[in-house]
Amino acid sequence: MATQTTTEARTVHANGIDIHYLEQGEGDPLVLLHGGVVSTNPLWTGVPIAYASHMEALAAHFRVIAPDTRGGGRTRHGGGPMTFDVLADDVAALIEALGLERPAVAGFSEGGITANRPRHPAPGCGERDRQRRRLRRLRPGIAHRSDDAPDTWRQP
Repeated sequence: MATQTTTEARTVHANGIDIHYLEQGEGDPLVLLHGGVVSTNPLWTGVPIAYASHMEALAAHFRVIAPDTRGGGRTRHGGGPMTFDVLADDVAALIEALGLERPAVAGFSEGGITANRPRHPAPGCGERDRQRRRLRRLRPGIAHRSDDAPDTWRQP
């Protein structure tokens, strides 16, 4: 499988706002949701709580889509309350706007809470076991969820 090696910065209008996201790779879609203060800005490269250092490795296996959360990075907040339900609606609208079918959704901290909200209308969102199996197949250097310590992240 040929892999897109460059990261493309894009914007899509979804849920009433312009959502900035990075896209890299080909294959099954993987939507990565960052934590609260993190964004897709390259200044986060090397910081353990950011996906920036892992985009290339993940893109070897997936079509990676990493959006900036509403109010973070290049995605502006359109006003009103900003709840996890609103953030989950943003993700669901992004998935729909991009025409993604059965994407894997992974998140860290705020992104993890958002990923687990029951707002994703696309079939297959929230299939945690399937996502974990796919992420476990990745090779060293990728943070993964440990089966024996389900609430911690570690390096293999």
